[in-house]
Amino acid sequence: MIDVDLTIQANNVDYENSVVISGYSIPAIATREVTTSLQVRSGETIIISGLKQLIETKGTKGVPVLSKIPVLGYFFKHEVVDTRNTEVTAFLTPEFFGRE
Repeated sequence: MIDVDLTIQANNVDYENSVVISGYSIPAIATREVTTSLQVRSGETIIISGLKQLIETKGTKGVPVLSKIPVLGYFFKHEVVDTRNTEVTAFLTPEFFGRE
C-alpha cells in the first residue's frame, strides 16, 4: 500500500477583484483547493473530483448606433447572461518502484 497526501489546486483570473495601479487594472487570482489523504495499491488509479465553479457573466448587446441613443436606446438593446459550469477532476496512478 502507498500512503498519498494529495492537494489539487485550480486558479482562475478574477476580474471582479482587480486592483488599479497607475491607471492599469490588474486582475486578481481566484484559487480553489482540495486536500485529501488516502491509501492505494501500487498501479491502482484513483479519481479525485469536486472543484466545481459556476461562472456567470452579464453584459449588454444591441444595435451599434441606435442602442446608444438616450431613452430610445433601451428598445434597441438587450441583456445577455452567459453561464458556465466547470469542474476539475484528477486521475492519479501511483506506482512503487522499489526492491521486492
